[in-house]
Amino acid sequence: MSLQPTTRDWAQERDALIALYHATNGDDWYDNTDWLNDDVSFCDGWLGVKCNANDDVTTIDLHQRNLQGSLPSELGIFRNLNGLYLENNLLSGTIPSELGLLTQLQDLFLFGNVLTGSIPTELGLLNNFQKLYLQENMLTGTMPDQVCALRDVQGSGDLVVDCGEVQCGSECCTQCCLDGGACYWT
Repeated sequence: MSLQPTTRDWAQERDALIALYHATNGDDWYDNTDWLNDDVSFCDGWLGVKCNANDDVTTIDLHQRNLQGSLPSELGIFRNLNGLYLENNLLSGTIPSELGLLTQLQDLFLFGNVLTGSIPTELGLLNNFQKLYLQENMLTGTMPDQVCALRDVQGSGDLVVDCGEVQCGSECCTQCCLDGGACYWT
């Protein structure tokens, strides 16, 4: 885990949001109100984007919007992001390791997509996590020890995966889901 944070500014956050739009076929989202509109600040009008008083992006909520494609690595630029809600779309490809740079992130909802590959060890850098929902994807492998260690540090938090495909013991995952979506507490 050797990710290094970089300084960012307003233009970089805007560029990262534009990268998300293009990488996930934004023209075909169910609702893309004011996205890419130069007359509207992304903080003041781009549907699903919320900012704090300093115009730092704090929430991206694009669940059930028909996002298709892969997650861009540029998402790692949002240092004040505390909620990333991209569940129930058609996202594919792997989870970018750069999401580990989102050190303020509390909620990461990626469930209900078609993401593949293994869960990046860099997600173990998410020291503020409360909810990490990765079920209903096509992820494989073993839950990284670095991610499991977050539960040891936090003593709480929900960590949910498809335990038939991702090996995750009860000391790590709070819920295991089976193909078809049925989940049970571990």
